[in-house]
Amino acid sequence: MLIIIILLLTTWSIFIHLPLYIDGAELLLDLGLPAGIIGGVVLPLLGAVPDATMIIYSGINSNRTIANEEISVGMG
Repeated sequence: MLIIIILLLTTWSIFIHLPLYIDGAELLLDLGLPAGIIGGVVLPLLGAVPDATMIIYSGINSNRTIANEEISVGMG
């Protein structure tokens, strides 16, 4: 049951915040930087932050073996 609640909250959060992400990407173009820099460097870095956060949280575990397995799955 907890997994379903977490899944629903995550889906809702992505649904609500994705338009903000898109609007922010368009605002980055107003900074005067070339579109290649924004699309090739800035946006991938911003997209990597949630992935890195999930990997860090999956690695916070008292059992080192389980943490290593969870991180190796997240890195693939």
